[in-house]
Amino acid sequence: MQIIDLSHVLTNGMPVFPQDPPFILEEIINFENDLYSLSILKTGLHAGTHIDAPYHFHSSGRKINQIKLKDLMGTAKIIDVEKEVKAEDLQSIENIEILVIRTSWSNKWGKKEYFEDNPYLSRKAAEIITESQIKGVGIDGPSVDPPGEITIHKKLLTNGLWVVENLNNLDQIKSTNVEIYFIPLPLEGEASPVRAFAKIVKK
Repeated sequence: MQIIDLSHVLTNGMPVFPQDPPFILEEIINFENDLYSLSILKTGLHAGTHIDAPYHFHSSGRKINQIKLKDLMGTAKIIDVEKEVKAEDLQSIENIEILVIRTSWSNKWGKKEYFEDNPYLSRKAAEIITESQIKGVGIDGPSVDPPGEITIHKKLLTNGLWVVENLNNLDQIKSTNVEIYFIPLPLEGEASPVRAFAKIVKK
């Protein structure tokens, strides 16, 4: 069995979505003066690899702690696209609960252009997804929307789906069907960083 970590490392100076607060991890007690270390964390909930809950765009939608863990793991379908996910890219999503979009955009992580002209879902693709059995969507870019737009977020989240953004290392997965796990903090909020990973069972 092989485990592939799909999360970006959370560290000071890491890139965050434009206008979002910076990620700050500060050690306030350390081994030089004490017998242990102790740190404080200050961050927006959408930093790094993270999940958006329905509450992000829907006042009565589920918050992170209200999403069942069993709905955040399972066999996922990975589709490869370069830029826009179109209706024809979703022809074989029957009986799929988790959809993962692989674009190789994570190769731009840390560069200014990462948040510019990113891959996204078309409106038709979002509509097809909301009418399917899919519980959530993951993507290796900063958003499921084109830059400056929120239409796709609203469509997915107001229909009860969740979205995971800023996935990493999807290029290490050689199969198009794989077990995926998105593990968030049990926060009573609209989003959370996640430890995302894939499990490859070799037969």
